[in-house]
Amino acid sequence: MENQLVIEGMLLSRKTVTNQPISLTLKKGEGIGIYGPNGSGKSTLLDSISGILPLAEGRVTVNGILSYAMQFDGFQENLSCLDNLYLEANYAGIPKNERKERITKRAQECGVTSFLKKKVNKLSSGMRVRLMLAASLLVNPDVLLLDEAFNALDEETIVSMQAILHREKQNGLSILFVSHNKFHFESICESILLFPSLEVEAL
Repeated sequence: MENQLVIEGMLLSRKTVTNQPISLTLKKGEGIGIYGPNGSGKSTLLDSISGILPLAEGRVTVNGILSYAMQFDGFQENLSCLDNLYLEANYAGIPKNERKERITKRAQECGVTSFLKKKVNKLSSGMRVRLMLAASLLVNPDVLLLDEAFNALDEETIVSMQAILHREKQNGLSILFVSHNKFHFESICESILLFPSLEVEAL
């Protein structure tokens, strides 16, 4: 099975309680959860993989397209969901002749279609996460980084989001998912990397 993400001897540049080298391999269609207390370096790991933060040491190799759904989505609050998706498509460099089709497809898959005309500042937490997921999938990524994506969601909405991500995994998407709640990893992750010990726990 193809390796989509390989981390070799990574040392985080931002000071956290995780101060030992991190090595990890994420295969095609695999999900790995990153679990641990606040301040242990989980989000810093994703920032380092994405290139937002430099590495103190080590190497990251991504085979394919990477998308990062950050904990704070950065949507334009006074614009509609549809306008925000077009902005995301523009930022991502998606060709203009492909944007409408991709947005329509991902909005439908993520359950966003019914509120596309709503302004973002009128969305519930669940709607907002659906929009964030649709936006992160616009680029048709091979690797998806998720940072605390299910915070403040009720159990029914979480199960719905898990179903969407499980389907994407069946289509070959690889997922690295940071969360403080192990329930969030169900049906998405095959194993968990525990922070700060870096022990691996099977699911």
